[in-house]
Amino acid sequence: MITLVDAQAAAPEMAQLWNAAVPADLAIGLRGAEYNTCPAPGVAKACFLAQVDGAPVGFAFATALLEPELVRVPSRMGWLDALAVLPHARNAGVGGALLAQAQGWLREHACINMTLGGGLRPFMAGLPAQLGADAFFEKRGFVPRRENVWDVSRDLAGFVAPAKTFDSTFPRARIATPHDADAILDFLRRSFPGRWRYEFENYLQANHDVLECAIIETSAGVVEGFCRFNTERSTQPMDRLFHAGLPHPWGHVGPLGVSESLRGTGLGARVVNCALAHLAAQGIRGCIIDWTHLLAFYAGFGFAPFREYVMLGKDL
Repeated sequence: MITLVDAQAAAPEMAQLWNAAVPADLAIGLRGAEYNTCPAPGVAKACFLAQVDGAPVGFAFATALLEPELVRVPSRMGWLDALAVLPHARNAGVGGALLAQAQGWLREHACINMTLGGGLRPFMAGLPAQLGADAFFEKRGFVPRRENVWDVSRDLAGFVAPAKTFDSTFPRARIATPHDADAILDFLRRSFPGRWRYEFENYLQANHDVLECAIIETSAGVVEGFCRFNTERSTQPMDRLFHAGLPHPWGHVGPLGVSESLRGTGLGARVVNCALAHLAAQGIRGCIIDWTHLLAFYAGFGFAPFREYVMLGKDL
């Protein structure tokens, strides 16, 4: 039996089922599950729970974008954020039935497509390659949408940023303060008005006393670049990412970007180094930059490929 349940209320059960269904290094924490399932502006979320003889054996979690203008896309988009079936219940049609329910729900919400992972509060960037589940989804009409992406990682012990990172000449890199919130938001509205601006606006609603961000600032006080970061003390929990195997304390960097007119000038590297130096000074060790295809760029900061994701989707 498959039932539609409230996603936020089901977060603990989803985390438990997921962790029992995947390798240990893909486990998620309760804080991460609760963060990913909590309400967000302009989206609807649904959890479909599968039971056999009254016991839960799997779930599918889907998100529908109801207001495309919020992230500057032309049409409603849909995501299958997570799908898991306990090992003993596999090969009995449970996974296919859960997928069909999620797909039908997204169609009811007029979504034009269905992407594996990569939602606005993603459980994962795409389908973890290590699961080897490509064939299951391809059999049901999913096709590659873009090149695979990666999480990259490094140990920040001993990290030293290049001296020019903190050059006092403008444009300069520095750690933002809460007073910079409006200037950063202005920058995002100019340069990255879609998803990154949407995410930052939501972040500001939950963060009033701290702003976890490095910025590029001009002599006029205008922000022209940013690089966000998180630690285990952040409101955005680390256990929504897959840090298993990396030394504690954990950290996360990204997204990052600079104004189009300043790209190629080295300011992107400067703001990344500023963020990494800040984390290293706090004693952060295992650091992830998630969801990127820029392996060569991040190799310059000592990051190596850590986890690969297959990017699959289908039209609805």
